[in-house]
Order: sequence, then C-alpha cells, then structure tokens
Amino acid sequence: MPIFLLHLDELLHERGMTRNQLLRELGLGKNAFLNWKTQNTLPHGTTLVKIANYFDVSLDWLVGRSEERRLCR
Repeated sequence: MPIFLLHLDELLHERGMTRNQLLRELGLGKNAFLNWKTQNTLPHGTTLVKIANYFDVSLDWLVGRSEERRLCR
C-alpha cells in the first residue's frame, strides 16, 4: 500500500473516522480510495492540500517525503 494511504489511514484512526466520512467531509468521490490504491497513484495536488490542511499535517509527511509530521509555524 502506498505510504500516502498508510499515513491517511493512521490519521483517520486517530480521529475515529472512516474513509467514507473523510470523503464526504472533503467532497471527494466515493471511489477515491479505491482508485488511489488500485492505480497506485496520489490524489491531485489540490486534493492533497485539502487532506493535509484538514488533518493539520505537512504535505511532505503525508506523501512520505519527510519524517516531520506537523507543519512548522
């Protein structure tokens, strides 16, 4: 499974949310997770930013480019 999905599942677990709840909250299509997993792709940039902002994590951490999870403020 792509690191992006592992990190996203970790965030969902911490919030006690399901994948479907997140998709509804962000206005994403119901097959988004399936597409990301089966096609081994990342969401479009704007969607990645929405997800990172929603969970207040760094975009680099979300996609596995950094070990630093939280945004530097």
